[in-house]
Amino acid sequence: MLENRNTATANFIVGNGQAYSFQLIVTDIHGLRSSPAVVSIRTLKQDVPIIVTFRAEPQEIRSGQSAVLVYEARNAVRLRITGVSHDILPAAGTDTIKGTETVQPDTTITYTMTAYNAVDDTAVAVATIVVKPSLPVIASFTADRSVVRAGETLNLSWNTANAARVTLSANAGAEQVVPSSESMRTETPAGATTYTLKACNSIQECVSAIVTVGVSIF
Repeated sequence: MLENRNTATANFIVGNGQAYSFQLIVTDIHGLRSSPAVVSIRTLKQDVPIIVTFRAEPQEIRSGQSAVLVYEARNAVRLRITGVSHDILPAAGTDTIKGTETVQPDTTITYTMTAYNAVDDTAVAVATIVVKPSLPVIASFTADRSVVRAGETLNLSWNTANAARVTLSANAGAEQVVPSSESMRTETPAGATTYTLKACNSIQECVSAIVTVGVSIF
């Protein structure tokens, strides 16, 4: 009931595809009542949103690489994807939203896409991108001498990238872990020796390089 009002506004939340009837009766100070004024309305039925596809291409990348999120939704007025800074809207005159979004995640991530219709009914889908560390690289592995005399020394030097662990071994023997700050080592081979440098990333994907040195007794 509204008292002492000449004008008034009433708000309410409507349902999807529902009919409503409103009746207004005015009573004066003497208790006389007006005939009812009736207004009827029907809300438009909004189809629920449908996600046709939401996927990542490719589903697995290396650190620093990009992937593409492919999406298509129907009966939607907007899409929202976690990690994407903007809502995605349909082209004028259509309720289908279709396209791609390029992303470059640092770590493995699951993206969630939510499709909304005009009354905020939703549909949800997810897509996961696995991010693997970059492959290790041995840019160089050299000895400053290819042949030494018995008892002489030589210098091994190397340059690696994307390596979580580097080891050095001689003649397929035990691997010695090389500190990350080290890029050269002095060796005194007792005889012909093949040195193996191995570089591995954090998930134990490894590459190796060899240097062979001869020893002269003269």
